[in-house]
Amino acid sequence: MKQHLAAQIKLRAPMLCRGDDLPFLNCGDGWYQLIVNMMDELEPMAQEMKQLYGKEPKLFHIETHHATMQVVIDDISKAMDEIIERYEEKSETICVSCGAPGRPQGKWVEILCNSCFKKEVT
Repeated sequence: MKQHLAAQIKLRAPMLCRGDDLPFLNCGDGWYQLIVNMMDELEPMAQEMKQLYGKEPKLFHIETHHATMQVVIDDISKAMDEIIERYEEKSETICVSCGAPGRPQGKWVEILCNSCFKKEVT
């Protein structure tokens, strides 16, 4: 993912993406909005966990794994884990390149829309 998009995600989720570095996002720009939506749900829960239990969940990485999004965050609650699983499942239907509806395609099996798949083939 482009650095300016990773920077935007860091701004939206300062607790989950704390530290000096940008979050490690090894996936296509097409999942940007998916990740933003997920972080918008997770960040308030992380803030609440810090206040109630002193735990500070932190994002380690988001990457493509077997054509779907894999999210690794430590110290999460069951509710946070369920949100992450829901977004990982959603990634199976969103083009990793452009964000349009997609499906598994290509030599290396990625989630791509037909337009991005055609660009890849030519």
